Amino acid sequence: MRFGAQIRGNRAWAGLGAAAALLGALAVVRPAAAANPPSRPILFVHGFCGSGQDFAPLVEPLYTQMNRALYPAPTLYYVLYDARSNTTTFFDVNGTQVNESAILSNTRFFSMELNDPVGETTDSTDVAKISILNKAYEIEQAIEQITAITHIKDVIVLAHSMGGLDTRAYIENLASAGACYDYQANTPNYTLNTCAPGAGDAKYGGDVGDLITLDTPHNGTPLDTMNLTADASYIGTCLADTSVNRAEMNPMATGGPGLLEALNFAGGLTGSETATENTAPIQAVEDYFSDVTSPWIAFYDSAFTGYDDDLVQLTSQSIANNLPVAHTTAKLTDVPVGYASDSDEVVSINYSNGGCEVTVPFLGTTLTQPMMHPMSCLGALADTQNAVAAQINANTAGVLTSIAVDATLNGKAWTGALSYKLAGPAGAITGATVPANITDLALGSYALSFVSGGPVVAHAPAIAATPSATLQRGQWSATYTVAFSGAILSPKATTGAASVITADGATLKGTVNPEDQPGQALFEWSTSAKLTAPKLTCTAGALKNCPKVKANTTAQPFTAKITTAKKKTKIYYRMAFYNSAKKAYTYGAIASFTTLK
Repeated sequence: MRFGAQIRGNRAWAGLGAAAALLGALAVVRPAAAANPPSRPILFVHGFCGSGQDFAPLVEPLYTQMNRALYPAPTLYYVLYDARSNTTTFFDVNGTQVNESAILSNTRFFSMELNDPVGETTDSTDVAKISILNKAYEIEQAIEQITAITHIKDVIVLAHSMGGLDTRAYIENLASAGACYDYQANTPNYTLNTCAPGAGDAKYGGDVGDLITLDTPHNGTPLDTMNLTADASYIGTCLADTSVNRAEMNPMATGGPGLLEALNFAGGLTGSETATENTAPIQAVEDYFSDVTSPWIAFYDSAFTGYDDDLVQLTSQSIANNLPVAHTTAKLTDVPVGYASDSDEVVSINYSNGGCEVTVPFLGTTLTQPMMHPMSCLGALADTQNAVAAQINANTAGVLTSIAVDATLNGKAWTGALSYKLAGPAGAITGATVPANITDLALGSYALSFVSGGPVVAHAPAIAATPSATLQRGQWSATYTVAFSGAILSPKATTGAASVITADGATLKGTVNPEDQPGQALFEWSTSAKLTAPKLTCTAGALKNCPKVKANTTAQPFTAKITTAKKKTKIYYRMAFYNSAKKAYTYGAIASFTTLK
């Protein structure tokens, strides 16, 4: 894979410059071995003809608005999945490959570098030849590695433009590990034998906790129906050329292959696989000019009218109006962010050919118009930064600051109350929105595992939360009280069947589940059916003699060989666990075997 060499030649990497230097400076605050915070990692997914480096201008502005307990450092890694070699690779901001073992679990910023596995390149023009369904699989593979590194079960995806469609394809179970495109013809082809949406490990794994789309054409854009070949020198060949991705962002009514319709549950894809309901909250951040309804693209296509960002219409950016509520179990939210076309904030950021101001040829003249859609512009706009940060904070769990337990042992069960205190960032919650269950807190499970003059309480009893305070928007802190109950779990010894029986002995088998208690395993045996004055396979309490039992909740196997020196003798035996903390024994059932002649 030519990421290191290829991406340095890519216009996106070449433009990283000052942003890379800034991230390098910020990275020095990265703690050497900080605790893993209870917050979701953020994965940026770039758009059509974009690059993973598009995210760089956004990292620092987002980081400054986040709770330091949840997002301790702005260190950013790029992640690339190569379908040809079936490998996921990470790179630092300089394009240097980084071993996964060197990435700390508290890392929270990742950026997807979408890939062309045929040409083995990340060049945007080549990547545009790869189907959205295959890009969805690349995202799936990247998330799988990110969750393994961070030990957090799901991520927040911040997706720009077509990246939102890529991610939705994964969430709606349309990702495909095999090719869904004709690479030579540069057209989508969903009838190929290799194209298998939602099959095998491409199936959605429920690991997107939240999706924030930024100017995503959820219902397509007329831009992709236009012949822009003559404008390639102005807007770039990737945008101007026909390609798999340009076709996929076309609705069927204008010649598209049906992917948009499939994502919006309006028919579309051929074959047996269909989209499954969306289960991730989606917030569509919609940038648009609030005073322009006839943008420069309208000169090319009369269908392109209405408020927009000069590339994607506001109506198409809406998630609430395009994904039917009947096909989602999660909340859909539109977040409009309006700008005046002559706003100093917009036109003062002047990037040639694709920034906030763009030069467009028309009828032999040149028009200079403001344009917001490229990330080179959006990443620098404060209102857009604030809107994105608010959505990230709103979908970040609070910090569990304390737990207090008042438990009573009543017969054979624990009952009582547990109180816990949460603190969180501004904008994290509104009204009385609270965790429904303690296992929802901080994206982790806080098991009630304690001893109070008796056996261990159940490891994870179901707990329904009732808030003791109403939470309001802003920096928040509140205490919750919950009632709980749990069965008492005592150590268990289980006697197994004897094996390798001979004329003078056998091998005894059994298991011990210590239920988190420390101790040792041993067997008792005798010719007496009641195990009167039994012999021991080791001396309990002496660590050198009896095998140690791991203090966990797993049934652990043990064996011991005994020798009787007597033929045709019935031997009785049982498994035993010596609890070294309680100085007490737990016994399994008595079993028997008879030595051979």
